[in-house]
Amino acid sequence: MTYIRVFGDYSNDELKADGYHVLLVYNFKRAGMKPRLSVEYSVASGDFDPTDGDHGTFAGAFGARDKIYGRMNLFHWKNIKDAQVNLEGKPWKGCCFKAEFHQFRVAEKKDVWYLNPTEYRDKTGKSGDAVGKELDIVVKFDLPKNNELQLGFGHFRPGEFAKEMASD
Repeated sequence: MTYIRVFGDYSNDELKADGYHVLLVYNFKRAGMKPRLSVEYSVASGDFDPTDGDHGTFAGAFGARDKIYGRMNLFHWKNIKDAQVNLEGKPWKGCCFKAEFHQFRVAEKKDVWYLNPTEYRDKTGKSGDAVGKELDIVVKFDLPKNNELQLGFGHFRPGEFAKEMASD
């Protein structure tokens, strides 16, 4: 588990924001392919009211990017809730795979979905909080001379927030 709390001044606002990531893993030691099942939950607080003098949007830390919340890089660690299930395995020596399923929501409906490089905000909060679901599959092959070949697939299905606020 990782928990980060940030506080201080953010321009003219008071900064109070949190981010955390929890990972639970189960290894099937007696099964072939060494399967591993895990669940993860990542949260970065959002700003409930951008005009109230408090800044509640957590800003990502330590270069966190696609390894935690989706391989497609559609999210920053800001105003996000990411429920994730993973299945990993090693079908044979020199090959491994990981399949990830994410369900993304904005933490605060009136804050921004921080999409590269665009920010989508519903000031009314009426677009809901479901941004979308993402499926990622990555397969890695060991090659001679410490090289590696990696193949990946990703699919994002937009939720109500993305459908209402984002461009095509």
